[in-house]
Amino acid sequence: MTGSDQEGDYTLSIFPVHLEDDALFQCQVGAAKGIAPIRSRYATLIVTVPPDPPIILNGEKLHVLEGKIVTLECVSKGGKPAAEITWLDNDNVPIRAGVESIVEDLPDGKRKNTISMLRKQMERSDNHRNITCEAQNIAESVPKRTSIELFVEYPPYVTLHYQPYNLKEGENATFKCSADANPAQVSYRWLINNREVENEHSRTLILSNLNKTMHGSVLKCVVQNRIGRSEETHTISIVYPPVWILRPRDMSAESGEAATLSCLADSYPPPSYSWYRNDDFTTVISRSMNLTVITNENTQGRYTCKVSPPGSSPIQSSAFIMLKGPPHVSGSKVVEVGLDESTDLLCMARGVPVPQNIIWTRQGHLLSNGIRYNIQTSTKEDALHSVLIIKDVKPSDFGVYNCTASNLYGVDYSTVTLQLREDTSLLIPLAAGISGGVFLTLFFLLLGLHYKRAKEKPFKETMSDPDTEWKTDQFPQDKHLLQVQEEEMPLNQPYDPSTSLHPAQSPYTDKFRTIHRSSAALADKFRTMNLNVQDPHYSAVYGNPYLRSSTAIDSGFYHDYSTAGGLSGNNGRNSIGGYTPPLPSGGSGPSNDYSYGDYVGGGGGTMRPAANLVSTEYVIRQDMLGSSLATHV
Repeated sequence: MTGSDQEGDYTLSIFPVHLEDDALFQCQVGAAKGIAPIRSRYATLIVTVPPDPPIILNGEKLHVLEGKIVTLECVSKGGKPAAEITWLDNDNVPIRAGVESIVEDLPDGKRKNTISMLRKQMERSDNHRNITCEAQNIAESVPKRTSIELFVEYPPYVTLHYQPYNLKEGENATFKCSADANPAQVSYRWLINNREVENEHSRTLILSNLNKTMHGSVLKCVVQNRIGRSEETHTISIVYPPVWILRPRDMSAESGEAATLSCLADSYPPPSYSWYRNDDFTTVISRSMNLTVITNENTQGRYTCKVSPPGSSPIQSSAFIMLKGPPHVSGSKVVEVGLDESTDLLCMARGVPVPQNIIWTRQGHLLSNGIRYNIQTSTKEDALHSVLIIKDVKPSDFGVYNCTASNLYGVDYSTVTLQLREDTSLLIPLAAGISGGVFLTLFFLLLGLHYKRAKEKPFKETMSDPDTEWKTDQFPQDKHLLQVQEEEMPLNQPYDPSTSLHPAQSPYTDKFRTIHRSSAALADKFRTMNLNVQDPHYSAVYGNPYLRSSTAIDSGFYHDYSTAGGLSGNNGRNSIGGYTPPLPSGGSGPSNDYSYGDYVGGGGGTMRPAANLVSTEYVIRQDMLGSSLATHV
């Protein structure tokens, strides 16, 4: 205590201050004679004590597994007032979450211990990081600290890389597996679709000659250390061009029905679809895999599905939507062949539905497989194909062949003409010889004419009398004349037995005088004339023995055919020529009013022979209607 009575100053100095000095102090003045004692107010002396350096009870290093929750404890003792503890991470950023503090009084009742607990789940990122505990109270201006280093052990963390970025079919690919692990001693395994790749234990895997069968396969890299195992997977995506899975197919339907075309292709990246009609690729009519069309005459046709994958060339395929109807028959028109050679007559029938059979006929007779005939039928590209093979062609094979097909909706036919191929090997030298001969002949004629004119005397021209009447042969020139033996014979005269070929009564006696002398030759000409019926449903053959002898011609029968111009039906339908002979009663025939050869069919269902005919044949076929009728009289 310092001061004096004279100064009236009594100061209490405490040095050094001890904890025990933390108390209440009062200044008292004792009583004196005539003066009562006095006391001052209490003065409080607060003694602060800095805390001891903090201690982390877990030690300086902590080895812990990833994911485990640990509690770090930091204690600061003897502080007065109690120390405040702060946790700092590796970047000296205060940690607030998971912190709890406890203050304990020491036995002296003045100092205190502070205990702080940090509860934390260990992460891979905490490995090799420091956690700091910092303690401070008002007795110190600089806090005290201590740290602990974390060693977090964890299984491998795997990442998978590959190159090139776009894997294409036929190329090689390199895959690299990177692993972050503690401890760092790891092993590698590779699996494709859960099947281990043999002898591959490095971090790199090379796949050679990629193909689309590997597209979508799952590649897996497995890395393991003593803590655990980790893996990384990758779905292999290989860029490859489109391949058809489902092409559009031809469809047929009746009018008003719906027809659906579908197309599907496999590619990577997945393709887009577009539909076009009748090769008009400027107008897209649909962009889906399926196309539905209401069938009619305007919508039938060719439809094309175009598949366009990104990065690859597009592909396309077409199909037809067809309206059901009768068939269409086509094929060879004219076939030339030499004698004793073989030839093929082609016929094709298209239709919806496709015809089931093709029938070959000739002159009304159904053709079938035999020694020289062979018919081969097959279906190709939704059409029925038929080939009639004729071996060792004979003169009798030449003519018209009928090819007929039918389906539920109708019938169609086509004809093929088989004819002899002309041999032109001698035409060139023959033409050269003829040309040379003609040239020489003209040369000598001109030379002779010139010589003749040189020898003739000049003559006086005489003008004709203008009143003189010039006459010519009045023989009628008709375009419908048959030339026989250099004689002309009218074909448009009606038949009259009383005047036929009679020199005294015929106005053309001089012109027809040689007919009797050439009757045999004329009969030979008519014997080779055949009736050719083009209607595929009917055909007829006929023969008249009286046309094959001179007797028949001389007796007047031949004149009946040469002047009649043919025969016709009683009602004028399906007639051949323009003449209808008288019809005696008797006989029978078809009632369809068709007439062929020597017969005239009546509309009433009778068939009568032509006048003056002694013996005739009649055959009619109705192939396509499935029935036939043959009559012989």
